[in-house]
Amino acid sequence: MVVIPTADTQLEPATRAGSSTTLIDYEKAARLDFARLGVQKVTVLHTRDRTVADSEKFAEPLRSANCVWIPGGDPQLLFGLYPNTRVQRELQGVLGRGGVIAGDSAGAEIIGQGLLAVDLGHPETMPTVQMGGLGLLRNAFVMAHVNRYRASVVEIGSETFVSGHPGAICVLIAEHTAIMIHQDHVSRLIGSGKAGVVDGRRHGTDSVVWLSGSDRFDLRTPASVH
Repeated sequence: MVVIPTADTQLEPATRAGSSTTLIDYEKAARLDFARLGVQKVTVLHTRDRTVADSEKFAEPLRSANCVWIPGGDPQLLFGLYPNTRVQRELQGVLGRGGVIAGDSAGAEIIGQGLLAVDLGHPETMPTVQMGGLGLLRNAFVMAHVNRYRASVVEIGSETFVSGHPGAICVLIAEHTAIMIHQDHVSRLIGSGKAGVVDGRRHGTDSVVWLSGSDRFDLRTPASVH
């Protein structure tokens, strides 16, 4: 397993005031945590330098990884660093050989096409793509913590976006909730919250599809929940 905790603002060099965590201490804790889950080998990849992220030496652990975990934090720290680098190419390689890439919060959002900014006060205003993501989910934008905001504001903003970008998809995930995606299919919903897909290809139907635990959604074909 490879862990990429770069969104953690307290990981040295820290980007916010307060106590900081060294990479050595973080890696020790991560190895203990994942050892309890049966993971035998854990490598932590972290840098604040885009040149380093694009180096063969830094990305080397990803070439033998079969699982990658990207924890949450400040999304700017991820989106401003890893897209269009060797790390992105090696992550695509992990998926290509049947591995798993998982993320939480900002770590889930960067798996998608980009960082989508919804105007929470005026969600009917066209959202902007602030920064490009890793694109591991093609044409899909992942939005986490959707239940933190005023009811329906993220849904309205997402619908506004896909109305102007008909090929786009927004994946909405509430807290305490996870989804599994396999071969471009949402194959499982896990947790106590909800998750949905806003699909710009669903002409003449409600564009928001809320999923239940047994639903499958084909991200490649519109109107395909079963």
